[in-house]
Amino acid sequence: MQAFDDYYHQRISAGNLTSKDVAIGISYSGASKDTVNVMRIAKKQGATTVVMTNFENSLISKYADILICTSQEQLFYGDAIFSRTSQLLIVDMIYMGIIASDYEYYAK
Repeated sequence: MQAFDDYYHQRISAGNLTSKDVAIGISYSGASKDTVNVMRIAKKQGATTVVMTNFENSLISKYADILICTSQEQLFYGDAIFSRTSQLLIVDMIYMGIIASDYEYYAK
């Protein structure tokens, strides 16, 4: 499992993915140019793509094999914190699922 926080490394990594890999992209708006491009590359390489965003019909959703939509309603100013919190929860759930799938391997 690898994670990169800069676009250059994300793009290089996406270009090296295969059909045996999974790429996860997270974009609050679904329109982040860099994140959309990385997911486009991952999809083109044949990787399974998982996208988490707030907007079902966003640009990034076109490149999702699995689309996870978090809340897009904002009733009050600053409610974006709620959707970000739900995104963090989902990331934690994915992480724990990976660890639980082969605990002996990942505990090393």
